[in-house]
Amino acid sequence: MKHFGQAVVFQQIIFMKRILVFAVASVILSSCVSVRFPEEIEVKVEFPQNASPEQIKAVMSGMSLSHHKGHARMHVKIDSLPGQQ
Repeated sequence: MKHFGQAVVFQQIIFMKRILVFAVASVILSSCVSVRFPEEIEVKVEFPQNASPEQIKAVMSGMSLSHHKGHARMHVKIDSLPGQQ
């Protein structure tokens, strides 16, 4: 009977090692990634001098900024390309 008791203890040790390996692997393989987005974004948009207001409005309406936790500010500077007629 002495050997039977040792076999049970040996099996329990192997089981505990498996649990420990699984726990360590879970901690190592699972990671938390935190990404911070800026509160302000500055965008410079250059148009040809002959761009129509409709073209400018179409481009500007396509620019949107969504922020998961609250609102972010977008500063847009509209400029014309030099030498374009």
